[in-house]
Amino acid sequence: MDDIGAWIRSPWDRPYAGWCTKCEQVVQLVGLTALFAEHPKTREITGNSYFAHLLGQCPACFEGIHLLERVLIDYHGNIDAPWGTTQVYPPRLRRIPDHLPPAVEAVYKEAVACEAAQVPMAAATMIGRVLEEIGADADIKFTNLVEIIPALVKEGIISKRQGETGKQVRLLRNDGAHPRELRPTQQDVERALVYLDTLCRSIYETQHLAQALESRPEGREVMHSAAMQVEKK
Repeated sequence: MDDIGAWIRSPWDRPYAGWCTKCEQVVQLVGLTALFAEHPKTREITGNSYFAHLLGQCPACFEGIHLLERVLIDYHGNIDAPWGTTQVYPPRLRRIPDHLPPAVEAVYKEAVACEAAQVPMAAATMIGRVLEEIGADADIKFTNLVEIIPALVKEGIISKRQGETGKQVRLLRNDGAHPRELRPTQQDVERALVYLDTLCRSIYETQHLAQALESRPEGREVMHSAAMQVEKK
């Protein structure tokens, strides 16, 4: 282990990056420290395999970040190229769509946090709450997803296909919120959140872009109309 210890104390030959949940961006870690744990399958053909626990901080807010990397050390003490790095803590949260109403954003963040914590029953329940808040934001008078989803389709807020998928998400929410034999899995939650992401983008980001285009200066619209007239000639 002397060679490993020497490597720990030596300068790092490459930077390590991680996701800072407070700054909501990828940052280059500072103050790195490494701890090694021997891999269960030691003495492989080419040497010993170890897990390197890399502990560092965000340079802006000093949030602690923990990375895990598997490295191979040959019989001469040389370190082979790392075999990939995984962030252990804090878990990287799924990106929240832009331009969400405050009430929708609040429950969306809770759903994402539950997914990251790997508690699928709670995540499934919060995903259903997001759909309820979307209905409330659209002034849908119903409070039950059985009625909210068809109403969103009827009002043209979501498509018929999105509504059909929404029914499956509603069933997933019920499995998480009520005592059932069938329980939501982590994979179920991940798929439901992908649906929720596309749904919120189609509603709110498209709405924001439409408003931005409609608020263009009148002079540009006049110029556009004049250009169209020239093309017709």
